[in-house]
Amino acid sequence: MFLQLIFFVFPVQSSVTLALEYQEPYHQIYPPVNETDGRTPLYFALVLSFGGSYKSIGALPGIQIALDYINSEPSILPGYSLHYTLTDSQCDRSTAIRSYFTQMTNPPTKVGWVGSGCSPATEPTAELTQYHNITQVSCVTSSPDLYNREQFRYYFQLLSPEAPGAYGFYSIIKYFGWRKVGIITQGENVFIATVSLLKMLLNEDSEVEYTEWFFRTEQSINSTGVFDSQVRIYIVEMYSHRARELFCEAYKRGLLPPKYTFITSGWYKERWWEEGYSSAADYNCTAEDLASVALYSLASVLPEFPDEDSDTIAEPNITLREFNSLYKEAVRSDFNLLNGLMEYNNKPFTYSYQCHEATLAFANALNNTIADLAENETLNREAAEESGLPEGETFTMDNFTYANSAVVSRMFEHLQNTMFPGISGNDVKFNEQGTRIINKLRIYQYQRNQEGSKADMVRSEVGEVLLTGNSTFHPFPSALSFPEGIPNDGIPIEDVVTVSVALTVVYVILATAGLVFAVGCLLFNIIFRQRRLVRLSSSNLNYLIGLGAIVLYVNVITLVIPTTNADFAAILCNTNPWLVSVGYSLCYGTMIIKMIRVWVIFNNILELKALRWNCILFNIPLHPLLRDNLLGLFILCLTIIDVFILLLFTVTEGVRGNLGVKLTTNQELPEETIGATAEYHKYFLYVCESEGQVVLYAILFGYKGILQILALLLAFRTRNVKVKGLDDSVYIAASVYVTSIVLTVIIVSTYTLRDYVNAYPAVVGMGLLLGTTMILGLVFIPRMVGLYKDPKGDTINTVRTREDRSQNFGRSSNDRELKTLRRRVTETEITLKNMNLRLLSQRLPSVVEGAEEAAIPLSSSTEGPYHQIYPPLNGTDDRTPLFISVVLAFGGERVSHGALPGVQIALDYINREPSILPGYSLHYTLTHSECNRVAALRSYFSQLKNPPTKIGWVGSGCSPATEPTAELTHFYNITQLSCVSSSPELQNRERFPYYFQLLATNVLPAHGFYGIIQHFGWKRIGLIVQDEKLYTATVDILKKMLDENAEVDYTEIRFRSDKGFGSVKAFDKSIRIYVLAMYSLHALDAACEAYRRGFHYPKYVIITFGWYVRQWWEMDAPSTNCTAEERAQVLLYSMAAVPSQFPREGDEYKAEPNTTLSEFNSLYHDVVKREINSQNNLQNYSDYIFPYAYQCNEATLAFAYALNRTIADLAVNETLNREAAEESGLPEGETFTMANFTYANSAVVSRMFEHLQNTTFPGITGNVVRFNNHGTREIETVRILQYQGKGFEGIERVEVGAVTGVGVDNTFLANNISFFFPDGVPIDGVPIEEVVTVSMGLTVVYMILAAAGLVFTTTCLVFMFYFRKRRLIRLSSPNLNYIIGLGAIVLYLNVIVLVIPAKSENVATVICNTNPWLISLGYSLCYGIIIIKMIRVWVLFNRPFGFKTSLFKDYLMALFVLSLAIIDVVILLTYTATEAVRDNLGVKLTANRELPGETFGATAEYHKYFLYVCESDGQVVLYAILFGYKGILQVLSLLLAFRTRNVKVKGLDDSVYIAASVYVTSIVLTVIIVSTYTLRDYVNAYPVVVGMGLLLGTTMILGLVFIPRMVGLYKDPKGETVSTFATSGQNDEAEQTKSGGDMENELKKLRCRVIELETTIKSHAPGGLDLST
Repeated sequence: MFLQLIFFVFPVQSSVTLALEYQEPYHQIYPPVNETDGRTPLYFALVLSFGGSYKSIGALPGIQIALDYINSEPSILPGYSLHYTLTDSQCDRSTAIRSYFTQMTNPPTKVGWVGSGCSPATEPTAELTQYHNITQVSCVTSSPDLYNREQFRYYFQLLSPEAPGAYGFYSIIKYFGWRKVGIITQGENVFIATVSLLKMLLNEDSEVEYTEWFFRTEQSINSTGVFDSQVRIYIVEMYSHRARELFCEAYKRGLLPPKYTFITSGWYKERWWEEGYSSAADYNCTAEDLASVALYSLASVLPEFPDEDSDTIAEPNITLREFNSLYKEAVRSDFNLLNGLMEYNNKPFTYSYQCHEATLAFANALNNTIADLAENETLNREAAEESGLPEGETFTMDNFTYANSAVVSRMFEHLQNTMFPGISGNDVKFNEQGTRIINKLRIYQYQRNQEGSKADMVRSEVGEVLLTGNSTFHPFPSALSFPEGIPNDGIPIEDVVTVSVALTVVYVILATAGLVFAVGCLLFNIIFRQRRLVRLSSSNLNYLIGLGAIVLYVNVITLVIPTTNADFAAILCNTNPWLVSVGYSLCYGTMIIKMIRVWVIFNNILELKALRWNCILFNIPLHPLLRDNLLGLFILCLTIIDVFILLLFTVTEGVRGNLGVKLTTNQELPEETIGATAEYHKYFLYVCESEGQVVLYAILFGYKGILQILALLLAFRTRNVKVKGLDDSVYIAASVYVTSIVLTVIIVSTYTLRDYVNAYPAVVGMGLLLGTTMILGLVFIPRMVGLYKDPKGDTINTVRTREDRSQNFGRSSNDRELKTLRRRVTETEITLKNMNLRLLSQRLPSVVEGAEEAAIPLSSSTEGPYHQIYPPLNGTDDRTPLFISVVLAFGGERVSHGALPGVQIALDYINREPSILPGYSLHYTLTHSECNRVAALRSYFSQLKNPPTKIGWVGSGCSPATEPTAELTHFYNITQLSCVSSSPELQNRERFPYYFQLLATNVLPAHGFYGIIQHFGWKRIGLIVQDEKLYTATVDILKKMLDENAEVDYTEIRFRSDKGFGSVKAFDKSIRIYVLAMYSLHALDAACEAYRRGFHYPKYVIITFGWYVRQWWEMDAPSTNCTAEERAQVLLYSMAAVPSQFPREGDEYKAEPNTTLSEFNSLYHDVVKREINSQNNLQNYSDYIFPYAYQCNEATLAFAYALNRTIADLAVNETLNREAAEESGLPEGETFTMANFTYANSAVVSRMFEHLQNTTFPGITGNVVRFNNHGTREIETVRILQYQGKGFEGIERVEVGAVTGVGVDNTFLANNISFFFPDGVPIDGVPIEEVVTVSMGLTVVYMILAAAGLVFTTTCLVFMFYFRKRRLIRLSSPNLNYIIGLGAIVLYLNVIVLVIPAKSENVATVICNTNPWLISLGYSLCYGIIIIKMIRVWVLFNRPFGFKTSLFKDYLMALFVLSLAIIDVVILLTYTATEAVRDNLGVKLTANRELPGETFGATAEYHKYFLYVCESDGQVVLYAILFGYKGILQVLSLLLAFRTRNVKVKGLDDSVYIAASVYVTSIVLTVIIVSTYTLRDYVNAYPVVVGMGLLLGTTMILGLVFIPRMVGLYKDPKGETVSTFATSGQNDEAEQTKSGGDMENELKKLRCRVIELETTIKSHAPGGLDLST
């Protein structure tokens, strides 16, 4: 009788077709039943996968070995024999369920279950076995999803879940210190769970960042865009055949060791890279290719497999070697069967050991249960009652039925307590979740087996991870092999770099030598301070120079002190401004004030005409303002100003806490890779934190710069003042030039080289060293030399005037005597004059010096299996009642019981409308699913096992609860309609054959999200995803669309439902747009976290699902800790997307059944009022309507209409009626009515399915009710909502547009009237990359200046051409001046090119490649002439090496300049040809360092600025060559300019102006070189500095060459008067001597004049006078 009941509930399904065609429902029964055996056979179901994505049939021999032992051992199962019935799951969920019902509905009765072949196939069967009171033991599954005792009540597994493998991955990452990893995951639960655990561990460890790539099983790996060149370490979680595909892709991309390393699961077959390599060949890879990727990679696996050399004795008293031998025998005996075990002839299938242990564990538990039944009368009696045995009859296992809960409970207890040594090398014991307990992980490495074949690789065990404590990786000694070093994780090793040791040593030595030199100079000054030669050099001021020099040398030492300590670096950083400023004021400031004094004295500024020279030569008191003590006071004032400025800066920045240092990228060598593993280093250096240092240096050196420029001008004005033997004025002027250069170097370097760890101290230090040493040398060396020549230091020669500066080289003896006599006469006259003045001064007075909704639990438990039947049965109604099962969620993550009034409204209409279901009434039996698959299955079997019979199913309340029931209803021949589910997983007609849903699939919002993103042009978004299929599938669709649009970048964060939103670090400030894919309860947590982080409009925007209940942000949730108002602040102006499947408020239309929306809403509230005191808890819906009430109303109507048509078909179709009657077991000839419906009526359900598939009527939602081929409602529009403020009443959702063309173009049509962003459209955080060019103001100014320069040049050339015949012009070499003018035109054109604003890449390319030509040729033509002229001056006045002046004819000099130009052309052509071949003549975008980026407006719109620079790195070499040899010529000419500084011809001044031009060209060349290497990334600074250098330099050259000629012609229009001793003329050297007679006459006159003057002097000095003094 009970067996009939079971078959009534679980009928045999003739429609079920096994994956392999068998004559019997089972593939095999083993051992074959021996009828002569006196034992009672017991059976368990064995389900393995013969094919599919994973094949586990190889485990069969292990089970057979166990059964052979069990059936041969009399102490086990006495009186019974144990057999399996084998079916195939194909490692497929749907096939496994069919196998399950095949096993359950076909005899014999099974006492247990072993299988089902793989995790996807095991999950559904493990969920169902509890409802048939049998235990299930699995030996090939390890999915962590099975780690749930509530869901899988009687389930055990011999493999530990794969998820603990995450600890192995994590421990490896931590052991090697890797900080960046990539995770590549296949979309299977077994892998997702492992990765979820790994990500949770990584999220808890803020040091490790990860990037995840996720691909669905049906996707190709290549289509998912896996791999990133910045990621070197990859965690691979996928099946081995997908790993082969992945490794093939890695091989193609060159992701090979030692640069890249992979970490895989260790349960792959030992040589998995070789297995099926022919399939890898489809990707053009061989086994050797795959091995080359896997070499030295790592793997983590639980030690569930035996060691090959193990000799441990396991149950049942067997060794591993003996088991393997038995396995091979079983394989050979199976050759003639259909199990396909031939491939395991050489080595046992990996999981055969666990399946052997599983069979033994099951048999031992069954054996103990049989013993308990024999000994425990109470247990036996309870089992007998459950099996329906007559009272007093003893229960034995051959009486077992699927109702024996007492037996299964005892079986469960014994399995839970199982403990024996297994053949896998581990004890067989289970934890409370039914999973095998293993406390460690094995770590493997793929190592080279031997030299030879690339594929000859072996997997070696190299360590272990203990799963107790902190799960640390313990490698075995010398086991790990990384021949070329441990792989690098790709994250830069951030090194703090300091000045190189060599630079430190050299500079410290040089600075120390400088200190010694400075001390030596000071000692010299002290010792010899009374000597006149030293005294006249202002020895007191020289002390200040020496002291300043010491400070500057100490500054050089502090500049090159290497330190990686932040505190010490801060000390150095704040010390340097003090040292350089105070040292400059003392040392260089003294030279500046000396220069001012020289100019004052020799230009009679203080009206000291009588004292002009005498004060120096004869100690006549100076003017009070020029005395040393007052000059020293001036220097002291400079120093006090510096100290005041520095103290003010220190106090101000100290209060602001800005006196520390910060790390900045070392621009000298920002990064580099080292070694075979490409270890990536990024270099930083400490710089001052305070941005106020810019202002500090501007102030400190600003006023010093003004003084410096003044001194520079005065030095030029007094360039000819000289005192022979003392030369103080000359040396002072030279010192001023030096200080100017040093100050320029310091200022330029401070603003351009601070981020260069060696260049900055090298340049500034060298400037200070050279400058300070040269000043000391210029101040003290002449005194030392003078004292060496004159130990008394009292001899001071007379003054040489301006008129005798030019010397006559190479003349006769008469020439020399003439010069000598002239000089003696002049000197003697001055001596006499001075003596007179001295006598006069002795008579004067002496001068005195001064000093979703919240979870709603059911209010009460239901009595009986149903919560409610509606409408209540009416005993007076003569209609036959039919029942549907309604399952809704009254609690859990998502509630749906608010839809109940919609169902009741439909039933009320159906039962009062006579044309619908004539002769029948329709009722529901209500249970609840709690939005939980376990509770849903309990409700499912409660509904099916308890009368009345249900003819259909509406539910089960939400997607997670609907999936398991929709998967089973077709086995009971009933259709299911869901009105609250929308998971895309349900769009699988093969898996859910009789399922329909009234909601469009929930992936539709993905099209809405994408439409919004596209509409606003957002390029970067964040995806925060709850790890539920409903949301992961939606986000996968969105990611697929985003991947197809390469412009959009996204970051995905997933969190597990059981862990909650708080388990992940979800928000990132760099991402402004977030899509929340989660249930509303978690969205509440997300909103709170966003509020705490300040993530709200206008800077941040959140996009949610639009089907959350109204005012969902006001719901209470225990996990949240913020108010509804705070959540509303986050949501304000955010957006939502929802399929257009809900009615709009205010819409009016007629829907089925002839009802308007307002009428339905009124009926809904009437039902709520009626049910207010019932157990349905509808009081929350008294103010508004639950959104899905509309769909549930439509679902009930759709079912009733289909049922109505089916009843009509049964009435008119005799064949259909007869078939239905036969299936229901009615007597032949009896008519079938729906009252006879049973779960065997496949004919009825087929007709129901057909009518539902063809359903079409206008629904109350405003959409037509019709279904696509997948049973899903068709919706083509997604509504876009915005959260907007409604005054003081919070926020509300307003429809602002729609996305149409779903799945096609996803066009967002915005309603501009209702759309509202008060502060502008939010931005995505991606910098708006703009190409910036030279500012328009700068362009205009420089073009005007350059144009003026061109006009000036043209004027000069016209002048030169027009007056070329005049002698004054002819002597200046006009032919060469034409070349200067031509070069100047080229340089002015270069200035124009420099400031052309170019946003076009083509224009920028032209400019980039034009600049080197213009600047190089212009320099050679213009400045080259100046250089060769300087050389000519030096040769003419020094005649070195016997040079002939004929070598310096104008045409030869022009030829030299032409040679320079030709050299430039050759170099430039070579460069152009070389780079053209390499295709490097274009430009590239680089960050504008002048203003890298800035933000605008309330939305913080971030702009990042770029400029075009030359792409070719070869320009560095080009400029080095071009300016290298020019620099050598420039240095040479600079030296010659200094050597010929005194050569001058009055009226022509050619040599002086040439020398000045050389100085100018030197400065311009320096500016160009420094700017080219330091300012190229500064969009305005580079053209400003280089352009100004070219403008000033070129203009000054033109001025120095042409202006004196113009002035000369103005004074002498004929241009014929040229003073004697003229320099070289246009072609030949001018004759400068006079005739012999004239010379003799002059000699006689001069001799007489000398005698006369000496006599006069003697008369003034009675004691006589030594003229040598």
